Amino acid sequence: PKKAKGEPKPPWEPGYRTAAFAIGCTLHRLHIEGRKIVGIKELQDESEASGLSNQGIKPRGDAAGAQNMADPTARYRGGRGGGRRFEYHGWSCFESSFVKAPRGHDVPLAMRWSNPAKIKL
Repeated sequence: PKKAKGEPKPPWEPGYRTAAFAIGCTLHRLHIEGRKIVGIKELQDESEASGLSNQGIKPRGDAAGAQNMADPTARYRGGRGGGRRFEYHGWSCFESSFVKAPRGHDVPLAMRWSNPAKIKL
């Protein structure tokens, strides 16, 4: 059945076993444990270790970048100009899913500030 044109979409929820699901669950767990404010690195490490996501959370580090310089086909394929191309990693969803208010939510789900960045649920 088709939806009526004026019918509102349901609020955004992270899909099960996605990076957003792992990050959200990890933020919630850390909040319950009393760690109300966490750094990006700590959140990435905890989310990665949780095993709640089918894909990796953290972007590949400098070691992978150095490997790509020696073997350009290792991570990036095709394309003109020989420049690096975007590769998805789980952290890509953080800004749109948590810091900006997602669809159906009046306020953001998390706050990010400072340098180095700090995050609060």
